[in-house]
Amino acid sequence: MKRWAIVFSVFLLLAFFLSLSSPGHAQGDLTGKSYLVVESDINSNIEAKPTSGNAQLEHLIADLYFFPKESNTMRIIDRKATPSAQLNGNNIEWVWIENQEQFDFGVKSVVKTFPTFAGIKEKIDFPLPILEPSLSKYIVATENIDVNHPEIIAAASSLAEGETDLFRVVTKIAYWTRHHVEYDLNTLTAEVTQKASWVLENKKGVCDEVTNLFIALNRALGIPARFVSGVSYTNSERNQWAPHGWAEVYFPGYGWVPFDPTYGQYAWVDAAHIKMKESLDPSEPSTEYEWRGRDIHIKTQQLIFDTQIKEVGQNLPSLLKVDVVALKNNIGFGSANLFTATITNLQPFYLAEEISISKNEELHVLDDEQQLVILPPQGYATVHWRVQTKKDLDEEYKYTIPMLVYSSRNESGSVSFIVEKNNAQYSLQEITKSYQQLSEEDKKVYSKQVDLSCGVGESKFYENEQNNVTCTIRNRGNVYLERLQVCLGKRCKEDVSIGIGQSRKIIFPISWSEEGNKALEVTLKNHEITKTVSVDLERSDLPNLEIASVEAPNVVEYDDVFTVNFTVRRTSEDPPQDVVVTFTRGKSEKKWLIPELHEQVYSITLYAEDFDAMQNSFGISAKFTGPEGDEIKEERKVVVQLDPETVSVYRGIKMWFNKLVNWVEGWF
Repeated sequence: MKRWAIVFSVFLLLAFFLSLSSPGHAQGDLTGKSYLVVESDINSNIEAKPTSGNAQLEHLIADLYFFPKESNTMRIIDRKATPSAQLNGNNIEWVWIENQEQFDFGVKSVVKTFPTFAGIKEKIDFPLPILEPSLSKYIVATENIDVNHPEIIAAASSLAEGETDLFRVVTKIAYWTRHHVEYDLNTLTAEVTQKASWVLENKKGVCDEVTNLFIALNRALGIPARFVSGVSYTNSERNQWAPHGWAEVYFPGYGWVPFDPTYGQYAWVDAAHIKMKESLDPSEPSTEYEWRGRDIHIKTQQLIFDTQIKEVGQNLPSLLKVDVVALKNNIGFGSANLFTATITNLQPFYLAEEISISKNEELHVLDDEQQLVILPPQGYATVHWRVQTKKDLDEEYKYTIPMLVYSSRNESGSVSFIVEKNNAQYSLQEITKSYQQLSEEDKKVYSKQVDLSCGVGESKFYENEQNNVTCTIRNRGNVYLERLQVCLGKRCKEDVSIGIGQSRKIIFPISWSEEGNKALEVTLKNHEITKTVSVDLERSDLPNLEIASVEAPNVVEYDDVFTVNFTVRRTSEDPPQDVVVTFTRGKSEKKWLIPELHEQVYSITLYAEDFDAMQNSFGISAKFTGPEGDEIKEERKVVVQLDPETVSVYRGIKMWFNKLVNWVEGWF
């Protein structure tokens, strides 16, 4: 009769720590792809060490729950378990009945994954009504998702206060969680998953803890949410694919909708999210083990992952349109400016996206570089960034600075503006006031039904000139507008009225007393609308020039070849146009036409043997017609003496003939 020293049945829960993926890296080359074909290899091993000579293993069972499964957004092309195993719905089971010291197992899958979009086409009211009984388990506390903690409840209530749209509530929670918790791969959070309340208090964690907090905040509001584990693309040289955790939130009528607060993907995840498992809590195991035997020490290993890309689809079509404008097109060194991006949803369903503005060495972005937009179907939203250019830019340069605004899928728009020493300065206070006015305009819905356009007769004008800013206001809506205030800076016209479908012109006379570019703001407002436009003006100094650096010898010998050098250059910011430069001797002359003068250097080669007198006078002139129609002219004179000791009788006769020829044909 056999006697068992130890007879037992044990379940060993191998908790799977989702701590290797880095936030934000999924924004790499795969984010905007239409599909991926990926080979996923998941394997591990079990060691069964005998502890005595009577050791015996009756059976060993390994159940793997963490592997790709067929879904609407993932198709299984091929799957092979090694050794052969039984597929039981959500798990693959290996059973061994033989005695051996090591048991290897794994599953290799080839899958085609697609981006997952929720496609929510209408508003879903919040708070949610009474839920189906099957969903009740997704709103209660679990081991790491302590939804009943007072701080969790308070934070969730604060985020949802005043909201009536479920999509907005869940997206705001995801965005807040992403930016409230610092991704911190330290020992404490990487090896042991912390509770949601701990993450809320300490403001740090890895992807599973970020997701824990997100789920807890939703459940505290009665919104069903569950944990999803899988692998994702990290774009890291060390480990391109790594375990990752995100969430799914239940939307009535649409089912489970993905949210990844770690990567900033809201109501969608890209094709590089390979879903493996759903659970109520991240502590649920990815693998379970059972064995029966005696005098056996069982040691299990963590799962090993190898993910390889086999095929990459084309880029997704644009889901968003991004239009960018600068408040000021020309600014000076150290000046502030404001950029506004209008994000238009091209789809018939809700979208939420973090919109980013590019960094630039010549300026500082003063607002958050990433901003959230929540877009209703085929709707739009605006975001604003204040910037300030650096004061220590090189005065010799004119800077044309491009600003790019883009989404995680690289939908983008751009605008450029000019920074130059003599351009107008705008203080941060001025730009902030404009920012506040535009934000007010965004909130007043009827503002979109009113057109305001302003311009000047001549955008460039000079000292003592007068000009007009002419504004046209058009009411395209169905409300009679009255008690409007129209202001150019601090000059206002009160009690303006505009009927439905009507237009009206408002004229402001202006003069300018400072050199340099300037943009004036015109504001139109009452209790229903706020509109602001910018009018670019340039008050320039009158164009002028000088003849400088004139060089010529005072005395030359008859056989000498020499040069007359001079420079014609502008002395004003506004360059003279159509400048005529003339070099003359007597009635002979040579002319050059310069369409726009900046600086022109001349070097004229002359032969003394061509002189017709002992003292030779040369004239240099430069002239152009000024903006007021008057001729502006600058002249210089050069006298070169011929050394008489080098002039023989024969040479004197030749000089007489030169005079005759020059008179007939011209000096040149």
